[in-house]
Amino acid sequence: MTASEPELGEWVSPCIRKVFGLSPRGSAKLADFLRGSDLYPDVLAELMMSARTRLARRAIQIESEPVDREGGFKRVWYDEDDRVLAITRACKIGDARQALLEVVVQACLAESGAAVPRILGTNVRIAGTPVCQLFQVTTVAEKMHCTLADRLGSDAFARLSEVARTNELVMMISSMCRCVHKMHKHIGFVHGDLKPDNIMLRAEPAATADMRDWYVIDFGLSKRAACSDMFFLCWWLANPYAKHMPPAVLASLRAALRVPRASLDAAKCAATLGPGDPIDFGGRVPRQKGFRPKSAQDETWVTKYGITKGELYDIQRTIAAPCFDPRAFYAQFVRPLYVSRP
Repeated sequence: MTASEPELGEWVSPCIRKVFGLSPRGSAKLADFLRGSDLYPDVLAELMMSARTRLARRAIQIESEPVDREGGFKRVWYDEDDRVLAITRACKIGDARQALLEVVVQACLAESGAAVPRILGTNVRIAGTPVCQLFQVTTVAEKMHCTLADRLGSDAFARLSEVARTNELVMMISSMCRCVHKMHKHIGFVHGDLKPDNIMLRAEPAATADMRDWYVIDFGLSKRAACSDMFFLCWWLANPYAKHMPPAVLASLRAALRVPRASLDAAKCAATLGPGDPIDFGGRVPRQKGFRPKSAQDETWVTKYGITKGELYDIQRTIAAPCFDPRAFYAQFVRPLYVSRP
């Protein structure tokens, strides 16, 4: 196993058996495949046999229908039973490994009570030719109501009082802290892409905000690695979505984003940040003289935020700031914001 491959614990095989309906032996071998070994023909045959279901037939049929949402790696349809059916693009075995890992991580978290959509069914099928085998992973899961990004930009959210908007965001961030903590403690993984597009309302929010309204989706970048999911979410809320934040929430997020320079030593861009200590990620980050973006897209990001998108992802993977531990972040920056109702 290389340093970049996931260290999957004992939870993997039972989860695989439940999700894919494989035998104990097949589940153990598929777990080894997710750890980096070859996919043996007998395991592939068992996967193909388990895919002979109504879900597989529905997946073949639905691909000719207009897509409801589309990402870089998968296409999503909403079926007549108010469920989400996602199908990856035809991919080689290495990409299929990551797609399978995403399913297993999400299913395990749902089983443990984390705020993630339940996996209702999944299968793998061959989409290529006998000479060039390509694989597709199909997943059906419970449908969510809307993304946090959509909610923040909605008229319904804008019409709420400042107290109601504050409390709703407190409940959302609290749910994310709990989910991130549970993810790390239960399976030793991080999400890796915790932003408003990957957080969803399960249903239309009630009059009183509730942590159980907010769910995490899209585990395509999840891995066992150092990563600060809460820094990443905090940055998105305090920068691209700052105009939707009530004043107290925005002030707290920006306070958290004043990061000691020493916490960023491992980041590739560390030497070009500043001057000053701490580094303030709550607005446009100053850069050292002589820094030049490498592309037009990078220049756009640097103009707006002072850092590129690639640097943001690198910073979240390397930052060493204890305040972004989900429990510490909740206690220091989130819980004090809740406005008690009379």
